[in-house]
Amino acid sequence: MMNSVAQQKNIHGPVPVDPNSPKIQEVAAWALNEHNKEQNGANLVYERVLKAEQELVDGVMYYIDLEASVNVSDGNMKIRNKYYAKVFEQDWTDTLKLEEFKPLLQKNEGVAVAN
Repeated sequence: MMNSVAQQKNIHGPVPVDPNSPKIQEVAAWALNEHNKEQNGANLVYERVLKAEQELVDGVMYYIDLEASVNVSDGNMKIRNKYYAKVFEQDWTDTLKLEEFKPLLQKNEGVAVAN
């Protein structure tokens, strides 16, 4: 039997969701595009979602690990990196807000690694 703290965490904490679901794909692509706009023309290209969770708050908070690429050397080479996006959505107010977007760091390393 679960104690009430464990039950509350299951009800109110982030829960894994299918990273291939159309909704998660849509939110991840939107987050990347929004990041590009906020960075005055950053040219990251959405590749795929690696992992996703969502949490019911006063709406839905999405926690998404995604992969994006950037073309270098006049488009002849593509460098892929992993990023974390946190997005808040509230359908009834038409709110979609990028709360956070940052590179994911490799364990035991202090820099993002190109794949």
